[in-house]
Amino acid sequence: MAKIVIIGLGTAGISACLTIRKRYPKNEVIIIDKKEFDLLHSCGLPFLLNGRVDSPEKLKYTLRISGIKKHLNCEAIGVIPEKKSIEIENLKSGEKGNISYDSLILATGTTPFIPPIPGLRKLKDKKAFVIKSLEDIVKIKGVAKKAKEALVIGAGATGLEAAVALNKRGLKVIIVEALKSLLPRALDSDMSEILEERLRKKGIKILLNKRAERVVGKTVTINGEEIPNDIIIISCGVRPNSELAKKAGIEISDYGVVTDERMETSIKGVYAAGDCAQVSSLIDKRPFSAHLAIPAYEQGKVAAINACGGEARYEGALATFVSLIGDLEIASVGFNKVQAESYGYQVVEGKVRSLIKPKWFPGGKEITSKIIADAKTGKILGAQEIGEEGTGWRINIVSLAIKAGLSLEDLSKVEFAYSPATSHIPDVLLTATDLALRKLIS
Repeated sequence: MAKIVIIGLGTAGISACLTIRKRYPKNEVIIIDKKEFDLLHSCGLPFLLNGRVDSPEKLKYTLRISGIKKHLNCEAIGVIPEKKSIEIENLKSGEKGNISYDSLILATGTTPFIPPIPGLRKLKDKKAFVIKSLEDIVKIKGVAKKAKEALVIGAGATGLEAAVALNKRGLKVIIVEALKSLLPRALDSDMSEILEERLRKKGIKILLNKRAERVVGKTVTINGEEIPNDIIIISCGVRPNSELAKKAGIEISDYGVVTDERMETSIKGVYAAGDCAQVSSLIDKRPFSAHLAIPAYEQGKVAAINACGGEARYEGALATFVSLIGDLEIASVGFNKVQAESYGYQVVEGKVRSLIKPKWFPGGKEITSKIIADAKTGKILGAQEIGEEGTGWRINIVSLAIKAGLSLEDLSKVEFAYSPATSHIPDVLLTATDLALRKLIS
């Protein structure tokens, strides 16, 4: 019997724990986590803010599995690999202790990045907030009750979801983004424009290619203009929690704790999984970090199998993503055009706007589909979908196509199901694929 210690009880940690109990039930599992409860469904926080989730308790998950020892309200403050020992501290009592391990899984997640804008940090948790915990939502709701004007710094998914939630509460909302489009990691500018138009129709003001320069009292200076606001949401991405690994002498990078295909770190017997880990891109094996729940879940499973003496490989991440911004679904997978070109690819793209049902059938909603491929080989590099319905399953098909190594020509021959009540002939994704296929370099 082996003793497996998991530091961090997020998606990767839960996955690792469940995998061990199902596949290797004789092993001992010990969990160390800072929270007072087990798992927080953090992707649901913006929906708690906008009221679609009506209770904080619905975002909590309790791990009801026998044979697990949990150290909650505890922080791992040191790992000593040569002794296979972890120093922990109880965050309430301050009491310290040590836990030994046979294998260790680091699932320490990320921390929201707060940009070095003068005056911003000192307002954190007073009028400036990240969205990371249930306590953050409680504080935001409290300030928002009396607020009239809100500023969202950063146009990632969480920031946009928060912007819509505050707009729904009647606040005047401004989004400021330093790059040239919303969701810049997921969308190209032409696709972002569809989302921008929808948000502007809601009365949300969008400032692209602009930066917040300083915060003084109730004003934020943006490109020299002082803009009044009562509440600030900070959505500027995250940074991996890799300091614990670094102190232990484990190799890290800007992407996180460096791992191989087995999710093992530079020190034998120590694994890392989830948002804290550097993995590789499934497309071209370059260093990568997805910061999404599904990759984290798979990585946790692979780390657990190997930590227990099994054999599993994580082939790489695609950052398959979907979000609901107001009433608009946004989905993407792989590289967008800007990313692909920056990595040295010459690309072709197919982009089509269509109804998801025939024009003569009632209830058809508009969707825009874009697919990106290598111009020389037809290898699929990524895709983006925007519409009120049906974006997720289409992006999942492209994700599977990339994993299977399909080309544009291969995908164009896939047989889709059809009924006028649910779909179109041909489907918008296949039409976009055919358009890109005609642009390939012969």
